[in-house]
Amino acid sequence: MSNTKYRFDRRILSFFAFVSIVSLGVFLYKYYTVKKCPDVSFTISSTSVEAGELVMFNNRTQNTESIKWDFGDNSVQVNEVSPTHTYRNPGEFILKLTINDRCQEMRKIVVRAKQAPQNADLVPKFACVSSVTLGKPISFACLSKNCKSWEWRFGETGKVDSREKDPVYKYSTPGPKTVSLVINGRYTYLSKKIVYVMTPEVPKNIGKPAMPKKGPKTPVIPQSPDDYSSYDEMKTAPKKEPEKEKIMSNDDLKGAIISYSKGKTKLSQFSASFCSKTESTTIEANGKLMNFTEFLDKILWQNFTIKELRTIRDSNGCINQVIIKYKKD
Repeated sequence: MSNTKYRFDRRILSFFAFVSIVSLGVFLYKYYTVKKCPDVSFTISSTSVEAGELVMFNNRTQNTESIKWDFGDNSVQVNEVSPTHTYRNPGEFILKLTINDRCQEMRKIVVRAKQAPQNADLVPKFACVSSVTLGKPISFACLSKNCKSWEWRFGETGKVDSREKDPVYKYSTPGPKTVSLVINGRYTYLSKKIVYVMTPEVPKNIGKPAMPKKGPKTPVIPQSPDDYSSYDEMKTAPKKEPEKEKIMSNDDLKGAIISYSKGKTKLSQFSASFCSKTESTTIEANGKLMNFTEFLDKILWQNFTIKELRTIRDSNGCINQVIIKYKKD
């Protein structure tokens, strides 16, 4: 009968005990610090729509710290609780809702080609200005006849903002806003326009006391100078200030964009013409919204033709918004 005895090294036992304690600590840390994902839930007015038809979304998730909607068509992501969106082109799109930056739920939306309306009189017609200063009222007027109800969405809250025929509204956030109108409850016949809400220009010296103007310095002449050449140097003409870069006209901007696409113009050459930074300036390119820097990155080393270019400027002539239509060659 074997009398073999087994001995355990204390160092091995200590090592296993240490690993066990560390693992338990990591588990407890993750358990108490990492929050569990809530049940992501939302509703869609319809998952099968026509191009251009208004789609309404509503987040029903509880305990949300942040919300991000990605409509799957390369449009701008939004953070509203209940946004609305219109798909411009037919196809299948994957809608993604992200809660608390890590919890996601996806849904497929089928967009059919837009059919010509059977009755053009059913398409809403309305009028408004194309731009307004933040905080100032903007008026909307329905031009359609035989209307019994109106649903105005001004592109800021994601909800019906007014049910009046000719409403007045004040925007509380800047940027491009998609205004839509539905009459008589017919969501298929949707009419929309983009209104650009501009930030009012704040005077640079507001709240600061006016500084006294400095006059020219009087040269000091020695009482009995032996040499007047030093005094003559003091009478030299004042230095000219460097000329400021001129604000581009629409034609100049069009040429600069083409030049940039060929690598001949730098991004910094656009800055003097814009009211704010290029990455903060919105451009609508072929119906898609993006910032101006993203647009330049998109067209770099691309051959294309600009069919139309319009700008929205402030009272000083600097550019707030750019609207461009182009065709790739």
